[in-house]
Amino acid sequence: MTDQDLDLLVRKDDLRTLEWRQSAPRRLYSDEIRVRVDRFAFTANNVTYALFGDRMGYWDLYPATEGYGRPPVWGFGTIVESRAPDLQVGERLYGLWPISAQCVLRTDRVTETGFVETSSSRAARAAAYNHYLRIDGAPDFAPELEAVQAVFRPLFITSFLIADFLEENDGFGTQTAVISSASSKTSLGLGHLLKHSANRWRTIGLTSAGNVDFVRRTAYFDEVRTYDEVTTIPRQPSVFVDMAGGAALRAAVHERLANSLTYSCAVGGTHWEDPGRAQGLPGPRPTLFFAPGRGEKRRSDWGPAGFESRYGAAWDSFRASASHWTEEIDFRGQAEVETLYRAVLEGKLAPHTVPMGSLY
Repeated sequence: MTDQDLDLLVRKDDLRTLEWRQSAPRRLYSDEIRVRVDRFAFTANNVTYALFGDRMGYWDLYPATEGYGRPPVWGFGTIVESRAPDLQVGERLYGLWPISAQCVLRTDRVTETGFVETSSSRAARAAAYNHYLRIDGAPDFAPELEAVQAVFRPLFITSFLIADFLEENDGFGTQTAVISSASSKTSLGLGHLLKHSANRWRTIGLTSAGNVDFVRRTAYFDEVRTYDEVTTIPRQPSVFVDMAGGAALRAAVHERLANSLTYSCAVGGTHWEDPGRAQGLPGPRPTLFFAPGRGEKRRSDWGPAGFESRYGAAWDSFRASASHWTEEIDFRGQAEVETLYRAVLEGKLAPHTVPMGSLY
């Protein structure tokens, strides 16, 4: 247990304004644990959490003072103090953390594989955000796989659920998908899944000019076009999966495809400075895709074991493929973590990187 807690806070109305704050650690109550936050991933997915922090409750996971939020990040921690009988000091965990030196979790429903966080501020959040895994000895969490797990695991499950959603709905009358922010890790996962689908999807990935060559090298998309080439997309029945979330790009795709667009799926916000509007566009109105809700539906449909079996097979295939084009990079210490945050916010990290942060 350290003498001071250290937390990164972000202004909710200006994601570029950061503040580091120290505070004295509070004492633990029954069933609580104190966890050192060892390593975490920070990607465009975490920027999306911040963008939708109030609307979708991400700021509730780790509350902060008025006007500020604590961006949640996926990664690894070690228990350094415990008042939970079945959780021991030294155990390693995987889950959703703040960008902090350490944090306190209130535990319940402890099993051999994990537990649920039950703080009142998190009660309304989706189950996926409150579940923590005990990873000591788990083969999927071997040290050499930790970075890929931290970066891709929370993103690929979204890719998996989007692909399943499209397939369950028979592609909304088409087997052509236009996917924005094609260099983002969620889009790459989706491209991989649709490429290997039995339904013979045709995929068009949209990305910036600087990322075209990289996206083509992954071979996950049938076509890769720049954002300036939206007006050349064939006018044929298509679904639009919008990972970028920018108003200008969304409008350009809708205006190009218009009545040929059979469904518009709004997912992320990599173009976070141009949130724009969803109304008044040609074609179907963009519909927000909420991965946790979809995941809960499929767990109910298939049962927990059925879900894990389907997801596990898809994940193993993608993980093997991604290992050929990823490069892990580490940011350690307060200054480097801030550098990582700003680099992701401004879109300055190369898409093949697997960025990991740590305050230690």
